[in-house]
Amino acid sequence: MKKILLIDSRPDFTADIESWVILNDPDIDVRVMNSLDRLDTKIAEFIPDEIIVSENILNGYQDWNRGVTVRTYAISQEGIHLSYQMGFDSYGVIDTAENLLEKIENQEFETPKKQMAEEKQSSPKPENKTIPELSEEKEDALWDDETFLDEDTASFFADEPEMDESQSTIETSLRVNMMPSSQEDKEEVQEKNTKVVEHSSSSMQKEALVKEKIQEDVKTLNRKRLDSKENKRFQESIGEKRETTSDILGMHSKNREARDYLKSDDMDMSVRKSQQRKIDRIVERDMGNIRDAAKVITVYSAKGGVGKTTLSCELATYLALTSNGRNRYKVCIADFNIDFGDVKNTLNFDPNKACMSVWAEDIRERVNAGQRPETICYSEAEISKYLQIDKSSNLYALLAPFTNEDSMDINTYELEVIMRNLRENGGFDFIVCDTGNNTRDSSFIALENADIIIMVLTQCMNTALCNYGLLNTLYQLNSFDLNRIKLVINKEQSSRAVGISVEELVEADAFRNPETKKPYELLGTIKNSNKVKLAGNMGSPLVYDVSSEFTKEIGVIASKIIGKSYVLPEMKKKGFFARLFGRK
Repeated sequence: MKKILLIDSRPDFTADIESWVILNDPDIDVRVMNSLDRLDTKIAEFIPDEIIVSENILNGYQDWNRGVTVRTYAISQEGIHLSYQMGFDSYGVIDTAENLLEKIENQEFETPKKQMAEEKQSSPKPENKTIPELSEEKEDALWDDETFLDEDTASFFADEPEMDESQSTIETSLRVNMMPSSQEDKEEVQEKNTKVVEHSSSSMQKEALVKEKIQEDVKTLNRKRLDSKENKRFQESIGEKRETTSDILGMHSKNREARDYLKSDDMDMSVRKSQQRKIDRIVERDMGNIRDAAKVITVYSAKGGVGKTTLSCELATYLALTSNGRNRYKVCIADFNIDFGDVKNTLNFDPNKACMSVWAEDIRERVNAGQRPETICYSEAEISKYLQIDKSSNLYALLAPFTNEDSMDINTYELEVIMRNLRENGGFDFIVCDTGNNTRDSSFIALENADIIIMVLTQCMNTALCNYGLLNTLYQLNSFDLNRIKLVINKEQSSRAVGISVEELVEADAFRNPETKKPYELLGTIKNSNKVKLAGNMGSPLVYDVSSEFTKEIGVIASKIIGKSYVLPEMKKKGFFARLFGRK
């Protein structure tokens, strides 16, 4: 399989690349970077067959000699011109991740020579004139005619002063159009062009060769000057722009856009206030007035229909019914499957009360009024306004938007503000996050903020392959901690019925941590049961039945999360109609 290292400064574009690779499984192995930081290390680790560079990275950086084929793609026509000027093949102007990956798979690129030949064919033919010698006047005309020079080169030297006319014609033209930075450069170019004129077999060939040689020398000298002056400036700018967050935080570019709303004075004030809040929080925590941040458990699977939502709801309810000594744990279930979240229906919450859309709208209004997203903080009382609560279990719920149309209005920075406040200021012991089987920002925010990631598997090869693809992608993100991943096997059946045992699945190479070379920890297994489906249809968690085998299986998982064993007390059961239509 061909290995591609793709470099683009746009995090949202590289996120699209990763998502497309996961969903389409092309016959290429693609790794992405958003900056040139650790480029040599990445090349040594990955050993790519090809490095593909975006125009936004290529521009200004000159040293691409890494012993690996380098090709480029452009965001604009100017980017194609820059690529050919630097001597690189180009995949052309790219507008989508799919477009680029298809061209990479099919090797649909243009070479500088081919492009120059096409341009030459399309250019008007010169008049057929017999020129006995390439006179000094003709050389002057050649040098003065800048139509063969690229626009960037012409503008680069446009402001240079003209030289004394007493110098030779070629030297004068060189200094006007190229301004060699040293006497050696001037003599080198003059010597090359003189040789071209002397050895041409015909006057037309002489003229063409001189033009081609001049253009080549202009480019060479242009690169020298860019190396000496512009490259230093470019490297300094790269250092300033390097991301300090994980690579995948690049998926959240909207956050950075929102931060630009404020003026510098307001930003300084916001930073001071944010720092003061952090100090106040430390003092309050030391005095015992506030809790530590909640422990976040994210339930995820790259394959749908495996029981993520059921497991999330049952586990959250179990934790909410569990005593921490004097009181029960304070637990919130957060539905980060914002497109088609189903926690509301599974736990029978009210469709006319609070959900995530209301909270996101308040955050949006604050940002539009000039507040930076990272400085937006809510109190525990304010957060509770956006949550619903199940009075039977005392389980809080942050519900996904009630319509798909509402979910389209939610921005990445709003989700980040919600997660941060829910975790730090909600007063919760545990937050259980349900997710969609996708790599949307909403799901990934839940993954990256998790203390424990429960990957739900079944004894189905399609499920195993989908989750393996996700794990492989997460491994490529250098800063993603795979040690947080734990396994739960749902809908367990005998190996005779499905052809693969739980032991074979867990011990498979696909579910070994590549960092430790050991299998991911198995938190527990849950047997296939129609009782689970029935409980979901009734909107009443099955863990209320403390004698059921299912409740004991959930208890095993919860005990490993809490760090100690616990048995739920007997719960008073509701009648059928009370469960179906009763109030929370």
